[in-house]
Amino acid sequence: MNLTKYLGKKRIYTKVPSAQRVSRLWVWDDKAKEYRAPADGRQYYGYRYELDLSGAQKRVYQSFDSLEAIRKWQFTPTSVVLEKQEKCVNPEFEEAIGSNELFGKIVEEWKKRRFPHLAPGTQLLYQKILRLHFQSLMNLRIREVDPKRIDVWVDELKAGSLVSRNKATRKNFRHELELLSTILRYYQNYHDDSSFQFPLKKRHREASRLNNSRALPQKDLSEQEFCRFKEELIKLKHGKMLAALATVQFYQALRISEAAGIFWEDIQFDWTEPQKSRIRIVRSVRYPHTGGINPEVRWGFKNAASNNGVKEQPMFPESHDALMSMFEESKTGLVFEIGGNPIPYRVIQAQFDRAFLNAELPYRGTHVMRHGGCRRIYNEHGDLSLAQQILGNSDLKTTLVYAKRQASALTQVSEKHWEKKRGCGIQTDCN
Repeated sequence: MNLTKYLGKKRIYTKVPSAQRVSRLWVWDDKAKEYRAPADGRQYYGYRYELDLSGAQKRVYQSFDSLEAIRKWQFTPTSVVLEKQEKCVNPEFEEAIGSNELFGKIVEEWKKRRFPHLAPGTQLLYQKILRLHFQSLMNLRIREVDPKRIDVWVDELKAGSLVSRNKATRKNFRHELELLSTILRYYQNYHDDSSFQFPLKKRHREASRLNNSRALPQKDLSEQEFCRFKEELIKLKHGKMLAALATVQFYQALRISEAAGIFWEDIQFDWTEPQKSRIRIVRSVRYPHTGGINPEVRWGFKNAASNNGVKEQPMFPESHDALMSMFEESKTGLVFEIGGNPIPYRVIQAQFDRAFLNAELPYRGTHVMRHGGCRRIYNEHGDLSLAQQILGNSDLKTTLVYAKRQASALTQVSEKHWEKKRGCGIQTDCN
């Protein structure tokens, strides 16, 4: 390694991109006139946090000859140090905790029993969380996962987020706490341990929130704003197809996975009476959470069971025109595709975000289309059940998240009453 900009220093440290809190040590070799690994081979240098007997947290540094060794040392829970110290002063300590099972063993048991029943996307998310954030808990006994230890764990999560690429967008560690709660509830329900007390407290959820002043993205995309967005989207790569996809998603209030999974066989054009044209949602695109895997079309969609596997809708004029612009008499298969495959989600998201930016609109992502399409219907008709029908929700509470009235809705109602009073000369009961 020849780093001339460091000349004059006998020892230098460089960050290891694949490992947090780990640096690589280099020593200057006068004969070779370059930096080399130390002669004793201990070239990896890092630190971890440990707790002393008073409960205070301190940073401990150590060097190792391999990355694997230092990562293993870093993931050794700090409570092991306390356990060894406690055994020296309290012989009954081992007996008191000896019957406890390891948290890692409970996790493996939960994965065998409950994991297969989760959705594939949830499985991938939980596997990632377990790999990245649960290693410091795995060797703890289940009763050692107490409120104070969870406080330390939450602090470790927040400290790790400071060096994460997602620090600008992450708002909290809600998923991590929910997974911990799920595993602890599993132990509580499946193990006969009357002395176990559920350790998660309200303060943990509050402490897991990050102080992020970044403004949340807007979701109230109006029809006028959508038209501006669409004009910018057409100018980009694959613009015509993506504009048609966005139009269908917005006016039919679909999820992006549903709109991108439409086949020509799912579209029923009525050539004599276009207003009777309909669209059927029976498939969706599964977008993988990891790189190197292509998206795939599968039968079914979210809430498919509550819709009997089919969500059929009348086609709005804008959706009809967008699909007609792409129609070819002999064309079959996917409507929106690149090389016969579904459009990758990252392509869709990147182009949508760029079009929003070019149109100077405060939105991003794809799900804003579903929000905007539902609000358009709800503000036009004021019928909550109609909004629930176009969304395909089984629970009305979910519909309320999407169906929001415009700020001027109450003013418009008041103006209609004033017009009615002036036009008919009607006296109110109070007059």
